[in-house]
Amino acid sequence: LLLRKDSPNGKRYVRRDRAGEVDEAFGFSLAPLLARAEEIEQLAAVVMAERLHVKRLRERITLCRRDIAKLIEAAVEEDIPGDWQGLYSEFRDLIEGLPRSPTTAQLELLLDELTVLRTNILNQLEIQVKSTKQRGNADYIERHIQNSNPESISELEPSFETKQGAIAEPDNDRGSVTAAKGRGETGHPFEQKEEEQKEEEQSRRPGVRNDGGGLKSFPLGLVLQACPEILAYGPDGAIRNWRDLMAAAVIVRSMLGVSPSAYE
Repeated sequence: LLLRKDSPNGKRYVRRDRAGEVDEAFGFSLAPLLARAEEIEQLAAVVMAERLHVKRLRERITLCRRDIAKLIEAAVEEDIPGDWQGLYSEFRDLIEGLPRSPTTAQLELLLDELTVLRTNILNQLEIQVKSTKQRGNADYIERHIQNSNPESISELEPSFETKQGAIAEPDNDRGSVTAAKGRGETGHPFEQKEEEQKEEEQSRRPGVRNDGGGLKSFPLGLVLQACPEILAYGPDGAIRNWRDLMAAAVIVRSMLGVSPSAYE
């Protein structure tokens, strides 16, 4: 990078010709540095890219470690069947096997192994959610799954073009009561009072019914657009119907450490 040229007296000076141009210079020359400037810039860019890659690897490893720890902790607290102690031991072996100053290749290998372990844990939790109906979480899911064909999205929800907050048709019983009131018909006083109490109780439920008595319904596509991150926690990394969405919600709830009672 530097070129040294000693003078006879050990000092730095230049000899100029009659035109005033530098004929000979003594001391340190930066000409090699200028000649290799482009090469140095390219090497610096490679180093910066490598540092950024390592930083992102460490961030992803940290997130993966956090997810695995939370998932195992939630599974143990809720007594979900599974070899959680063995999975935790495998998790600790992976973390403790990393050197203090790991290379990029070692970080990449650790991230791959942690990702596989996290996927394995998620798959086990999904299997338990689908197969177990003894836990309150599974019962809660079943109460929200419609009785129609879960694979037919068009039968479960209104058209995707329906504007957000669109009102569905009211149920027959409520419609008949409303129609009777509109015609000025009067029923038994106790029946009217009971109906009013029922309407008041339903109106207290936030986000369930509007003033017209209809249910606020949102299409599945709109829900997934509002929260696209939930797709990664669905069965096989996809959400095809409401059943898949509810199963993914339970897994996310476990990762966030929300108790079943608070979730319900």
